[in-house]
Amino acid sequence: MAEPSGTTDLRRPRWRRVLAVCGQVALGLGVGAALTEYAFRVRDDGAFPHVNFYLADRELGVRLEPGASMRFRLGDNPLSTIHVNSAGFRGPEWPPPATSEIVVVGDSQVFGLGVDDDATFSARLAAAVDRPVVNAGVPTYGPREYLAVAHNLLDARKPTTVVVVLNFVNDPFELERPNRERHVVWDGWAVRRETAPRSVAWFPGRRWLFSRSHAFYALRRWLHDRDAGDIDDIDAGTPSEGGLQDLIVDRSARQDRERASKPGARTSAQAAARLRKIDADLKAAQVDLDALVGRADLTASSLPGDIVSDASSESSRSVVATAAMIRAAAHDRAARLVGLLDDERLESGGEGPIHRLIAAQGDLAVERGRLRQQLATGVAQTVRPASLFRAYLAEFKAVCDQLGAELVVVALPIDVQVDRGEWAKYGVVDGPDMQGSLVLVDDLLADARDLGLRTLDATAALRAAQPGAFLDHDIHMTAKGHAAVATALAATLTAARERP
Repeated sequence: MAEPSGTTDLRRPRWRRVLAVCGQVALGLGVGAALTEYAFRVRDDGAFPHVNFYLADRELGVRLEPGASMRFRLGDNPLSTIHVNSAGFRGPEWPPPATSEIVVVGDSQVFGLGVDDDATFSARLAAAVDRPVVNAGVPTYGPREYLAVAHNLLDARKPTTVVVVLNFVNDPFELERPNRERHVVWDGWAVRRETAPRSVAWFPGRRWLFSRSHAFYALRRWLHDRDAGDIDDIDAGTPSEGGLQDLIVDRSARQDRERASKPGARTSAQAAARLRKIDADLKAAQVDLDALVGRADLTASSLPGDIVSDASSESSRSVVATAAMIRAAAHDRAARLVGLLDDERLESGGEGPIHRLIAAQGDLAVERGRLRQQLATGVAQTVRPASLFRAYLAEFKAVCDQLGAELVVVALPIDVQVDRGEWAKYGVVDGPDMQGSLVLVDDLLADARDLGLRTLDATAALRAAQPGAFLDHDIHMTAKGHAAVATALAATLTAARERP
């Protein structure tokens, strides 16, 4: 006799029924996850606002994963595509070494965040001068890494010319701070050391989930914004990024000791004692500033703000705070710091604790400048002070000379130094005039020329390219800005080659 319909299913072992249900649930979840990922990927155009293929490097802090690629977009800026060659640098595969080759070293500005591979000024320079150009710029790198990369490529490729691009938004602060002390790699992202987790739990697929999944990225951003509140909005940097003492205190202290030791210097015991006290107060103020902006109690909690925030394409203190420090250094140079930050008001009005601390450091620097003049009485004064980069440039030149290459120095100003109108994109109403701070750029280039180096101040070229030389809400150059720098640099290199 035939069994009633459904009897076979009822007699199926229980574990098989459970397994079938679990399989159906897993399939449903998988399909749902795939559809969710697809939806967020389409929403983002497959792009992220930060580079997500870093590898850890003991010497350089980070390096780029060879063969990696990604779509990049910051906010409403144009979409761009990034490719990394087998050497671990941006762009197509490098041709065989050539004696006429130019190597360009620098940070994310040289790398070209925000523009396509063929729109970087290195790529445009190659076409302009009809010479092979190697783009060796890497985001997060600073002056120490530029020198290390140049040394390696000089050994390996024997180029004729090395171009070092010094970016004034962060290189003055990073001169004595190697990248391995500033950045670490977290699932392919480069984050400030203070914000990184102490350890992570590995599982299969973690790297893809944490660095490539758009749905997970959106969830991570939402959780961070919910838990961290407005930390990113008030973040003026972390201790590893440096501060005013990197521009003023340590360098000035060395100069004071040198001047005081010169024959004929009539030093005042009282002035010298006060100077030592000012040094201590300046450093103490920096400790307070580090504690305030470093958010030690929060940054130790593995906050992924450097990953999920799209306020800027390279993690750093706010442009407002950086500009304040650069202006302070420029005023200290002339010992004329009086009410430095009186005209620096955020859109919300008033001065916050960060700006008050920087202003206090500026006031101390005023007095410091006067005392330095007293200590230097009777000693022949130079027409201008040495730049922060003089010893570094001398070291870099020695390496290039030893390996038979010419060193060319490019000074790249901050966007608000180029055009005061750029303040608006950071929400600053009637931002301060940064023209006076360009004296620091002048000092750098004057020292480079004293050393016999070719130089380029990119300020004029970028001003001529305005409006539109910089990305919206970010310090990086647009394709238009890169083209302007390439044209100016080509003229500099051509003049150098034609000189008898």
